[in-house]
Amino acid sequence: MSTVRHWIFQANPKWYDLAKVVQTKKMGNVDDWAAIQYIHQMQAGDKVALWQSGKHAGVYAVGELLDAPRQREGHAEWQVAAGRVEEDPGFAVKFRLTALYPLGIPRSVIMTDIRLRELSILKMASGTNFKVTPQEWDALEDIIQKYQSEGTRSNMSSSSSYKLTDSDGQLLDAAFDIEDSMLILHSRGGTKGKNAQNPDYAKALNLLLSRLDSAGLRISRAWVDSSRGQALPINDRLILSDADTGLSLQETFTRMSLAMERIGRAPDARGHGNRTKRIRIQIESPPPLYELVSILGAVSISGNADSGQRLPASVLEQVTPVHIWNAVQRLRAGYTDHGFGPSTDYDILLEDGERFPPKAVFGVAASEALGFKVLPIHFSGGESSTSFRLLKQAGFIPVPKAGTIEILPLLPSPEDLEWTEGGKVLVTHLRSERSSGLAQAKKAAFKLQHGRLFCEKCRIDPVTAYGEHGEACIEVHHSRIQVKDMAGKHVTVLDDLQCLCANCHRVEHRRLRTEA
Repeated sequence: MSTVRHWIFQANPKWYDLAKVVQTKKMGNVDDWAAIQYIHQMQAGDKVALWQSGKHAGVYAVGELLDAPRQREGHAEWQVAAGRVEEDPGFAVKFRLTALYPLGIPRSVIMTDIRLRELSILKMASGTNFKVTPQEWDALEDIIQKYQSEGTRSNMSSSSSYKLTDSDGQLLDAAFDIEDSMLILHSRGGTKGKNAQNPDYAKALNLLLSRLDSAGLRISRAWVDSSRGQALPINDRLILSDADTGLSLQETFTRMSLAMERIGRAPDARGHGNRTKRIRIQIESPPPLYELVSILGAVSISGNADSGQRLPASVLEQVTPVHIWNAVQRLRAGYTDHGFGPSTDYDILLEDGERFPPKAVFGVAASEALGFKVLPIHFSGGESSTSFRLLKQAGFIPVPKAGTIEILPLLPSPEDLEWTEGGKVLVTHLRSERSSGLAQAKKAAFKLQHGRLFCEKCRIDPVTAYGEHGEACIEVHHSRIQVKDMAGKHVTVLDDLQCLCANCHRVEHRRLRTEA
């Protein structure tokens, strides 16, 4: 029996808008796809993920190949629509759809998984057919399953209310909701002063348009949604449509404002109409709610503020010990522009007595891992939280603020005790090697670079030699810093370190003892 292979087939929305096509498909539908690369390697039974490129890149469907690629007898519909009928129609391969994701699994989520760092479509996006290794396919399936089951997108189905912060961090007095794929900007009303409602309406609309544009999020249409306007068909209350493409931000704002004036207004009414009505803005292919909130710079004002903005565990778990180690080093160096306040119940306590808020540590780490600024509202803290679990796994244990925290004394091995009989140089060296998070961060970085742990001296692969638990014998050693130079506040970087098996590590300590 032949081995099942795995593929990603990519669509360019300029020629074939996969995100729209999947809205019309059902599981079990049979279709075909252009086969340009790897024509002689594709076979019936292979698995394929359908990917759209561009601003809303990601996986929109999964299928199974039904046969090997064959020469097309005629041009596909997309080739005809694109005016490419003069070209050879080329080869195509038939497949059956086995899963549909109409809202997509975003590239931004897929690319954060460490197992997919070598995924070919992420490294070189040009092409139609991409190979996927079995390990990468397993990771892709994990992401899809977690992303779907945790309801990252389904959070968009319920309405939550927000206000915007401007470039100076000031809150604008204009409320809007996020519901499904739409923004609902509430109308302005009342007189000036304390009784005014949404007085910053115009500023908020301008800012919403600007931030959507900067993020590459296209508005498909917008319409008046006032109580009077709701009696009209949507097409009769549109203030922006697909026809309004190519407008500048100012032109878009003006077009929407002028259109608002005439909708729901009596034909014989005098003066100007209302330009600050309740409106709905529909976003084409919206990102997950937590990402949209971050893009807009929004602050929730709902009673259930946090629920829709929480990052799912499958996203938080992309934070590695390396990210957490880097976050601690940044905080130690004085980084403060992270948006997190002082801790209330727990601290990350380092060996030298420095304390940092656990949520700040994890938030800075997550911002590096995920590629956007993670804020306090994006995740929870506390003993049972994902963030605390990952901090502990990285070697940084959150400790209660109450009471005195006693740091356990360092207990060197008998071999270490022979080295200057526990003098200050020995203690400094051992504390540096065993400081919070150091070993976990180095091992994680080493595995990211090499794909596995092994001893850099004797080259032993512990898993091959000792089985699945063999990695436990790999330890972290200072390889670049001489022991005599390690006194004081030396700050270790990961490149100072070496992964050694326990035997080689002991030998290195013996060697250093003779040089001390």
